[in-house]
Amino acid sequence: MLAVPPLGALTPTVLLAPLAIPVCAALLFFTRWGLGFRDVGESAAAARIAGLNVTALQTSAIVLGLRWYLPSMRPPGLSDSRGQQ
Repeated sequence: MLAVPPLGALTPTVLLAPLAIPVCAALLFFTRWGLGFRDVGESAAAARIAGLNVTALQTSAIVLGLRWYLPSMRPPGLSDSRGQQ
């Protein structure tokens, strides 16, 4: 059976992670920004015709993605998907 650490031993990130999932889902599926974000991912040309600022949405996606990818921006001790720190 898995041992559960005491609540005081958990970091704030671990405690807040379960809350991040519904917040991210709500942002992506119930806001104009999320709809535009998904539209640009499907078809940038169609999103541009619909009047969305494709460059701004793509830039925001890159910035959000790079926050966890770039080693200089990664919190200490956190490795990427290839196991590199």
